[in-house]
Amino acid sequence: MSKRSIKITISFCLACALIGILWRRPIPGETLLLDFFRGDTRIEKGMWSIDIYQIRKVVRFQIVAWSVLIASVAGWHLLPGRIRRFWRERSFEVLMIAACSTALFVLMWRIAYEGTWWYPIAKIMTRPGSVPIYGHRLLWVWLADAVKFFAPSLSYAACFYLSQIPPIVLTVWIMGPWSGVFVGREIRWIGQVLAVLLLSVTFEYFTFFDISIVFFYALCLYLLRKQKYPAFVAALGFATLNHENAMFLIPVAAFETFKDRRLCIALTAMSALVHFGVRAILQLVLPLHRHMDWGYWVNLYDIFGDPKHFGVGVLSFVFWWAAAATNWRSADAFLRKTAIIFPLLIASTFLFGQFHEARQFDAAIPVLVGFILSGVNAANAQSFQESEVKGCKAAPHAAESVYNGRITA
Repeated sequence: MSKRSIKITISFCLACALIGILWRRPIPGETLLLDFFRGDTRIEKGMWSIDIYQIRKVVRFQIVAWSVLIASVAGWHLLPGRIRRFWRERSFEVLMIAACSTALFVLMWRIAYEGTWWYPIAKIMTRPGSVPIYGHRLLWVWLADAVKFFAPSLSYAACFYLSQIPPIVLTVWIMGPWSGVFVGREIRWIGQVLAVLLLSVTFEYFTFFDISIVFFYALCLYLLRKQKYPAFVAALGFATLNHENAMFLIPVAAFETFKDRRLCIALTAMSALVHFGVRAILQLVLPLHRHMDWGYWVNLYDIFGDPKHFGVGVLSFVFWWAAAATNWRSADAFLRKTAIIFPLLIASTFLFGQFHEARQFDAAIPVLVGFILSGVNAANAQSFQESEVKGCKAAPHAAESVYNGRITA
């Protein structure tokens, strides 16, 4: 289409949209439309009712919606090519974040439920000091409190759902840069999809902190990998407000910087100071008389006491761990050091958690994604080398310099 035709189309669509918004009189042919829509099966069976006012509302809405959509698509083609290319690349990233975030939120909304006697949302929001250690996991509880303050008519459950939108979006977003470390920017969205898949099997009962554990671990590991140590310490402090298992990031930092003793001591000391300082402040402001729930006997006997529940929980993550382990040789040195998180999570779950809850291992999700994508990257590299070798065999003289430069280097 020519630019003139596109402009005419846009003008016509916008005019239709404006008429649809402003029109308040009867719509021509609305009686015929009413008779037509009465043929809908639900209306025939009396499940739904229909009247002329509904017809008017629906017709106006459809005219406005489709007119704006067509005008937007047409307007896109009026933009210069460089602008379209710029936004086409970035719109894919934004749309992937939106798609994965929406999927994660819908899954949580449909699958999860409120643990009314062990994790009651209203009690956490109004009297967090009356519960055990999770009464100090307040980062997103404060956001829910703010929502309740500005919209007191909302239920506590609605405030909870709204408070989980930011951590969901942040989790999906950070999995992009973290995954890009292993497979590059072009296909880093694979890590975001994997994160949604891995988190989907952990949903059980509502918590304010589980999803954002993945965000903070991915963020802190990414900052540590990029050697942005002050930002790492700051992120660790916020992670402590979300969940006390942020302390497991401290030995990871020590392990990573061990060869530089001065840096290792400084980073470990500062991280520990921030982490335990935040926890001490929380205890002073909001004293808890019960800091932990021991679970070592239940975890030992759970396989006999409730084998079905235990089996479903363990099977939700054990094969992912095994698949990641097969890529150990493909992973770089940094990622191998982060694997210390696995035994730490196992030990803490044995002492204080429950193995049948896959959510206990959310912190390992960024590491799992890293190992899996390392395997993908290694497979791509091997395929590239094999194709180069075949090319060299077909034309050895022409490809000799390429072969020496890309494979034997």
